[in-house]
Amino acid sequence: MKEFSPRRFDSYASYRSAMLAALDVATSTIAIFDPDLRDAGLENSAAIVALDRLCRTSPRREAVRILVHAADFAERECPRLVALIGAFTHRAALRVTSTPFLSWTQPFLVADERHVVTRFDRDGPRGKLAVEDERTSSMLLAQFETMWMSGTPTTTGAPLGI
Repeated sequence: MKEFSPRRFDSYASYRSAMLAALDVATSTIAIFDPDLRDAGLENSAAIVALDRLCRTSPRREAVRILVHAADFAERECPRLVALIGAFTHRAALRVTSTPFLSWTQPFLVADERHVVTRFDRDGPRGKLAVEDERTSSMLLAQFETMWMSGTPTTTGAPLGI
């Protein structure tokens, strides 16, 4: 398990490390928003193992929810992630946001409704890992739920752009 303590980061490598740390400690749910998943590191084998574990052990129906503005990067570059979502359609889902939410660009992950990894801006790596931060996580989850409800499900197990 990666180090799991509050910290700030300023590189993409540190961002991906914080993402993996949050995935490693999640026991119930993961909510991820990223405009395109390009910098999230979800395709690496350690992230896939953590997501697979969560899908197998979580008591929640949709344990892993991922929301993007565009699914083309996942379609081209994340075959293991797409296969995982296809294998766990009852536990994992990927949706594309609707047009009114395209202005939201702050990537984030909320684990178990209380741990947060976020970058402050889509165009840079600076961000933070916040542990047991229910104030930030509830604000981000409210935004996530709003975008999720109007998002469009993707076709998993097949090219996402269909």
